[in-house]
Amino acid sequence: MADQEAIPDLDASSKQLMDEIALFQLREKAMTVTELMNLAHIASPATLHRKFTQLLDLGLVDAVFKDRNRRTKYVLLTADGQAYYKAIERAFEQAQKSVSEALGFRALSRPHPA
Repeated sequence: MADQEAIPDLDASSKQLMDEIALFQLREKAMTVTELMNLAHIASPATLHRKFTQLLDLGLVDAVFKDRNRRTKYVLLTADGQAYYKAIERAFEQAQKSVSEALGFRALSRPHPA
């Protein structure tokens, strides 16, 4: 996922699902498949399962076991899933810069985390 064109065109519920998974990871936790299927505020369990399968097929998330525990599967963003958010960030920054320049504002620089 090298550039903005590589951002997959996800529907709203898929984006929400990705966001929930990413938020878990930001909190240094891993979402279980069971927790994912209980996200009723996003969609029905059947729809969640279908969207989860699509995200798996796109390579944006992965379902993995932790250590020897074979009863619980955890959902994590893949490198492509993380790149998805970085590509969105770059696209947003470019759009913000373009709008600022078009309106005659001087761009404010902010330090980027390493």
